[in-house]
Amino acid sequence: MNNSQFPSLSLFISTDVSFKDHLNSAIHEAIEAQLLSQQGKFIKLIRHLKTALEHSLAASYLVKGESKTQLDSASQSLKEAINFAGLKYLESATISAKVALQELETTKILNKLLCNFNPNYSVSFHKK
Repeated sequence: MNNSQFPSLSLFISTDVSFKDHLNSAIHEAIEAQLLSQQGKFIKLIRHLKTALEHSLAASYLVKGESKTQLDSASQSLKEAINFAGLKYLESATISAKVALQELETTKILNKLLCNFNPNYSVSFHKK
């Protein structure tokens, strides 16, 4: 199987990419999508939303508990944003993308608090 045909699959298979890397990449791509939505560039917007979704799903695969719930919610919002952007409903796509970004950032804050509160806390519960 050629992994270049399945970009999201290669994200899951990669052993060098951590939860934090995926989460930070998802946030970065969601921010880029926000900027593109302001410009009305649908093709680039969809591309960044899909990349954010891939990273959100990969991060979700690596954790359990509240972090997974937040990431699953962010992934759902990204899917909605992709669908709206595909239909050229810019306002709806922008709102869904903003919701996803808020959920991704909340996940990052939550994990930072959990790690500060309990130094033995680990976000990666699933073995690859």
